[in-house]
Amino acid sequence: MDSYNDQELKLLYETYVLSKEIKKRRYNRDGTTANKDSSKTKVYNVEWKFERLLRDQGLWKKYNTLEECQSYIDRILKTKKWKKISKTMGPVQAEQMKNMSNGATAGRAWYGSVRLSPSTGFNQYVILHELAHCAGHMHHDISFRNCLVELVSCFIGRDYGLTLRKMFKEAGLKMKLNTSIQPYEKWLQSYMKMAHIRAARKSL
Repeated sequence: MDSYNDQELKLLYETYVLSKEIKKRRYNRDGTTANKDSSKTKVYNVEWKFERLLRDQGLWKKYNTLEECQSYIDRILKTKKWKKISKTMGPVQAEQMKNMSNGATAGRAWYGSVRLSPSTGFNQYVILHELAHCAGHMHHDISFRNCLVELVSCFIGRDYGLTLRKMFKEAGLKMKLNTSIQPYEKWLQSYMKMAHIRAARKSL
């Protein structure tokens, strides 16, 4: 088992506290918990399952033209929900992007701009996903996921928002940042428990 003296353990605890504070500051600043958009693939995997659910239940809304997509975006931007959750209050312009050969990219977003693929992006769910980015979450971390759930709850249905939240959590994607810092004694108990587990694995 890893062997540390009291001074080394206290240094490890200070490192733990510092990492918690850094995560909290980063989350308060931009809604993310990591420097990289590391949760993107997991989010996409959940969304593909959720999209299949919407199709199976007859709730898959498609639009035929870019003008219809823009009209839907404009309606959302006028709602109280959008004004409540969005960090940006300007217009959002729908643009058409080329269909990707593998069909994997349905849309892209930047502040004030949503680019949609005609074959896979002219639909309600992709528009809501891209608007969650336009609302101020240019990543797929906790704040983006919560914003997307709110949009789904409002514009598709509350039960479907709850379902999407549950699917994110079941996939190991956090919906809330734990900023609590354990007291030293409790942290030490957890650390020593993990040290025993690591030692047991090494001996196998």
